[in-house]
Amino acid sequence: MFDSEKTSALVWRLRALAAPKVFIFAVLLTLWTSIPDPPGFDEDTFQCIEFFAGKGELSRTQKLSGKSAVRLDLEYMDANHKGRNVMNILTPEGMAVILLATLVVALGGCFTVEQPGGSFLEYYPRWRDFLRVLDEVGGDGTVHRVTWHMLHYGGPTPKPHWAVSNSRRISELHRGKFDHAGWKAKPKSERDSVKTTIKYQDKQGKDRFKGSSRLRKSEEYPVMFGLKLVELYEWLVGSCRGQPSLPPTIPTALETFQSMDIGDDEESLWSEASIVEVCKYLRGGTSLLIPPDFRPFLPRRL
Repeated sequence: MFDSEKTSALVWRLRALAAPKVFIFAVLLTLWTSIPDPPGFDEDTFQCIEFFAGKGELSRTQKLSGKSAVRLDLEYMDANHKGRNVMNILTPEGMAVILLATLVVALGGCFTVEQPGGSFLEYYPRWRDFLRVLDEVGGDGTVHRVTWHMLHYGGPTPKPHWAVSNSRRISELHRGKFDHAGWKAKPKSERDSVKTTIKYQDKQGKDRFKGSSRLRKSEEYPVMFGLKLVELYEWLVGSCRGQPSLPPTIPTALETFQSMDIGDDEESLWSEASIVEVCKYLRGGTSLLIPPDFRPFLPRRL
């Protein structure tokens, strides 16, 4: 539901967090879309949203604990998903997660992004810029990184994982060093039973690796991991940081929007996150109610 004062504060905070104008445009279009609230809806309807959810173990355990949670995954909506790996955060949907995390921080919420140990996300310029801005706005100690081995939570493999959050309590996912010597001491047959990669040689005789049939299973969160996040929930949301403090006089959403340049290049428009396509979709909505004072200042073409 559209609220001019809350929207002005949100738009100002998004700009303070270096959100691109094209994303702010998408947020405004969403707020201007008039859809009746479902029965029982309030501002706390969704206390936990799990993206790239897969089997949805995290949202399931949150629901069992009494929280209102929802899970989202591309494979729930499009059975074909154009041959993309729906668990790959470097897809357009994955890049949009950086913008969604920005929105969460602007709203005063807690985000947690989890990745397998071999992920290259932390080297991606957009991701690094996002974390840098968080530290600049919230001060040192706003961004926290933790590593752990999912085997410590009953996972099938010793595969390492890492996560980044705007709450220091995320560090409690760490359960000490992994006992590599103890793992190697296990019978080879037991270790091979959970092997997630297969080594082979290509036509040129070069060693290559590919995922085994057990790889997808290792991408599912163990129940114990979900329960750990249930235990940490109140601490995470209660200690999150990074939301910009508002100035004494908050510019209107229109004033902030007008002061920004939307740009026309791929970097400004976040082409890798396909935000322009989102804006076009929302702009064509039959339930869209654009405030009259905004109309002259909206981009005519993207």
